[in-house]
Amino acid sequence: MDQSRIRRLSRRAITAAAITSAVLLAACSSKPKTPAVAAAAVPAAQPLRVRIGQAAPLSGPQAEFGLDVQRGAQLAVDDLNSRALRIGGRPATFELVSEDDHADPERARGAAQRLLQRQVAGVVGHLNARATIAAAELYAAAGVPAITPSATDPQWTASGWRTSFRLVADDGRQAAAIARYAARTWPAARVAVVDNGTPYGKLMADSFADGLKAAGLAVQQRSQVDEHATNFRKLLARLRQDKVDLLFVGALDDQVGPLLRQVAEARATLDVVVADAVCGRRLAEELKGSAADGRLWCGEGGHPRVEAEAGVDAFARRIEQAHPENTTVYSPLAYDAVQVLAQAMVAAGSADPAQYLPQLARTRGYQGLAGPVSFDTRGDNVDAPVAVFTLRKGEKVRVGDVQ
Repeated sequence: MDQSRIRRLSRRAITAAAITSAVLLAACSSKPKTPAVAAAAVPAAQPLRVRIGQAAPLSGPQAEFGLDVQRGAQLAVDDLNSRALRIGGRPATFELVSEDDHADPERARGAAQRLLQRQVAGVVGHLNARATIAAAELYAAAGVPAITPSATDPQWTASGWRTSFRLVADDGRQAAAIARYAARTWPAARVAVVDNGTPYGKLMADSFADGLKAAGLAVQQRSQVDEHATNFRKLLARLRQDKVDLLFVGALDDQVGPLLRQVAEARATLDVVVADAVCGRRLAEELKGSAADGRLWCGEGGHPRVEAEAGVDAFARRIEQAHPENTTVYSPLAYDAVQVLAQAMVAAGSADPAQYLPQLARTRGYQGLAGPVSFDTRGDNVDAPVAVFTLRKGEKVRVGDVQ
């Protein structure tokens, strides 16, 4: 990182030198009764250039989301520069340095190495969990903080790297949050939990079951299906036999979709709860008008709080003025990531990661664009909300938030 230490003469030394010069000039003057007094000239503080790294897929199938992150981070840099911030008494200018990681773990490591070679003071990224985790060790070895605005795999912060931070709720927290919502919404429900046997599916199902238990509700039935299964009629028959009226599914939309279609075919009065990004437009259209319409409930991280939506909408319009094609998803969180890094630098009086990293880890109650930010000891944002959606009449409808 470009953090050269510049020696500065103390004001006392400069003043002393100036006074000595003034005395000598006065002694040599032809007018001794009117001595000249020289004012001490204090040099202006040297400017500080702070490079912020940003890594995401900027090309390929996921480029629209990576570019969204890049644009949010750039807008934050522009806003910081408009505020004429000073860090350690020095006027600071921020610069965004972007790298394309192609959403690929190996390329993500290459992107991280290039950012570190540019001596970035902090990083916003990466977008995808596998790419983010692949780069973690490099940032940790260099002591440079990295804040992901989007990756939800718990391993990112669970690995113990003190340089890893996250703004969104991880997978386990999302499932636990939707469990609290379920306990509040269906307090008398008979609940079943099923997963597809994958590490992801089991994590989500276990986290939901634990969250439900903590909220005072029991799980009547716990089962598992094959990760490639699309026929769930036997499962639905068992649920009907046990009079289950609420089912949590630890799987993605390629399995949740067929399950919901079979719920509709059976005209079962069963509400299905999932976490992560399952509630999409395609599924909403498929369920429209069926018996399963309005029966799917999704908990999703990465959304701003409801009360922050007006500010986020105005922010999105700022981006879209320059980039009409932009899909605003993670840019508000990328904006917050840059601002949180800058706030820690200002508070620490230094852009040197070794100096400001402890201050970053102590971030509590920062009021960001997308919502508050408070890091726990692992680097997770404990204030990250989980938004709850349902699919109703072909639309994705937000019904609330869970902390």
